[in-house]
Amino acid sequence: MSTDYLEKQVSDLKDQHLFNNILTIESAIGPEIVINGKKVLNFCSNNYLGLANNPKLKAAAIAAIKKYGIGPAAVRTIAGTTSLHKKLEEKLARFKKAEAVITFQSGFSANLAVIPALVGEGDLIFSDELNHASIIDGCKLTKAEVIRYAHINPKDLEAKLNKASKKAKKLVITDGVFFDGR
Repeated sequence: MSTDYLEKQVSDLKDQHLFNNILTIESAIGPEIVINGKKVLNFCSNNYLGLANNPKLKAAAIAAIKKYGIGPAAVRTIAGTTSLHKKLEEKLARFKKAEAVITFQSGFSANLAVIPALVGEGDLIFSDELNHASIIDGCKLTKAEVIRYAHINPKDLEAKLNKASKKAKKLVITDGVFFDGR
């Protein structure tokens, strides 16, 4: 089977300057990283709290690896939930003063699991128009009607909520953090 069409797609992406060259990080993740032997500023990490290189967390991770190995070897819903997961969730629940907490390995996984668990067909979701793609994907899985409201605009949200059916279950969903430049 010919792959000429794939080569053309890649060539077109390169011509349009849309081809993604994945960079390889050669250092610990922090505000500065090393790529191709050169130190550069890092503006694209998910290490928001700067915990990736925390000495206490690194020591705890090493201790966990020594006891449990490098991973649970299965997804949590099959046979991958360890006592470490349970301990973390119990501590987080106490910290948040919540009945319970469940952790996910990524925000993407959380959005795909939690949103459809909360609403379904016949329900309404009110979603900020600039929500992350994983929130949009989680909403699509629900079969609920998705109503987009203007970005960071509570007046627009309120107007759309007021117009909505009084009988339908409603979920308002927004990204955890938006920066509006103020």
